[in-house]
Amino acid sequence: MWFRDFYPKSKPKTVTGGIKAQTKSGAFGKSWWAKRWIGVLESFNIGARLGRGRSYARQGQVTAIKIEPGKVTAKVQGSRPQPYSVTIEIDRLAPKDWDKLVIELTRRRCSQRSCWRGRCRRTSRRRSQRPGYRCS
Repeated sequence: MWFRDFYPKSKPKTVTGGIKAQTKSGAFGKSWWAKRWIGVLESFNIGARLGRGRSYARQGQVTAIKIEPGKVTAKVQGSRPQPYSVTIEIDRLAPKDWDKLVIELTRRRCSQRSCWRGRCRRTSRRRSQRPGYRCS
């Protein structure tokens, strides 16, 4: 027997005024960098956590979110009495690496704005992700 045979499936506690994702179904993120970010998270193979996170985001279970350089922290109301904290940290791009990236994008005739909007050639994006550029 599996543990699910012994315990009923839990449901998150209702949240009033929670932060909801803009998408009701389907893929998260519209821009190439948002899709890339989700792809990286999915590559960690963290099982049902990412799916549950999407579900919670769509239901408005996120009660607070704080964005800092290199760090995102959120409070999420799950099925337990108190919200829990979620933190995602990434390495920040050093100023010298930003300079390298800008030079490369300029050389490729690809502005930062165009790149962030997904209008860069694929080779420029790949180049900006190679060692020495460390776009984390």
